[in-house]
Amino acid sequence: MPTAPLTQTKIEQLKPQPKPYKVSDGGGLHLLVNPNGSKLLRLSYRHGGKQKTLALGAYDPKANGLIEARAAREAAKKALKEGRDPGRVAVTMDSSETFERIGRRWYRHKEARWNRKYADIVLKRLETYVFPHIGDMPIGSVRKSDVLAVLRKIEDRGIIETAHRVREYIGGIFRFSDDDNVIDPTPALKGRLKPAPRPVHHKSLKRDEIGDFLAKLRASKCEPQTRSAILFTILTAARTGEAIGAQWDEFENLRHPSKALWRIPGERMKEGREHIVPLSPQALAIVKELQAQRGLGSYVFPGRGGHGAMSNNTMIFHCYAMGYRNKTTMHGWRGSFSTIANESGLWAPDVIELCLAHVSGSEVRRAYNSAEHLPKRRELLQWWADELDKLHGSATWHEGLFG
Repeated sequence: MPTAPLTQTKIEQLKPQPKPYKVSDGGGLHLLVNPNGSKLLRLSYRHGGKQKTLALGAYDPKANGLIEARAAREAAKKALKEGRDPGRVAVTMDSSETFERIGRRWYRHKEARWNRKYADIVLKRLETYVFPHIGDMPIGSVRKSDVLAVLRKIEDRGIIETAHRVREYIGGIFRFSDDDNVIDPTPALKGRLKPAPRPVHHKSLKRDEIGDFLAKLRASKCEPQTRSAILFTILTAARTGEAIGAQWDEFENLRHPSKALWRIPGERMKEGREHIVPLSPQALAIVKELQAQRGLGSYVFPGRGGHGAMSNNTMIFHCYAMGYRNKTTMHGWRGSFSTIANESGLWAPDVIELCLAHVSGSEVRRAYNSAEHLPKRRELLQWWADELDKLHGSATWHEGLFG
């Protein structure tokens, strides 16, 4: 007895069950209904003597419905007649589930949390190195070898660091897909790439130079917000982009100093992993002062007119104005923190590296270390804040910096 074709009414009446189940439309096309209520279009076929399934995306009566799915089925039949594997070519009439379409949705989802400069860099890299090669492919058909070919082309241009960054973007796009059958192949590729170049060490101040810098910072004439951003970045040992991109919903337990945290989401971190920063009372005081002056925006350090985040150059340009051009950079303060903490002999190297969001080893070890050393990291960042007080010569030097 022939299978009755699906209808929109029939699909709408399908209810989730404890286990996934299929409802056929005929010709290998079927709908997979998952326990969470998602309804996914699938096409079963045989090629090269093997049974395969092609993901056609989530069912959407307006954008990816039965018309599009049936057109994809016919396109797949045509590909099979020509001896081609439908899973290796774009067969959907609607391009919503191609790698590029999902990639652009991922980008729009992340864009609001990035500063403008970084967002532009990410999009340019995707449009230059990724979409022209695998953008038209259904995301479910993109294999590890396809991604590796993209990354090899970047390596061949001599920009190894970019290849590592693009691998992270591609992985994010795979994980952003709503399709449970889409598997991220990028973790297996990390060891296949050429090692990223050793980082360039930024100019940093020595211990005996820090007190003078802090005194000049207090006396300098600049926007109070700029001064607070510089100090907050120094106190937290954060990167410039992480600090100026801070948003209010990233902060926790501000009413409880012993538990106050800044939780930076993975998409804003260099290594793509969430980073937790325990806040010293000195850093917490800055956050609370800024909170009291908060406007309607979501950024802790908003740009001019309250739009977006503070410019990437605001802090370093003020350091130049203070006479520190070619003497230090904002990133250089991470070096000062690391050197002084290591030379003190009081802190385990792992704890120092975790404060800098440098974590090595397996995912399990990274997760374990991140949780295990949180109390020690709080102690270290408190020690660092107290050291800055000592170097300036006053435990209250940072008070009244906001005008």
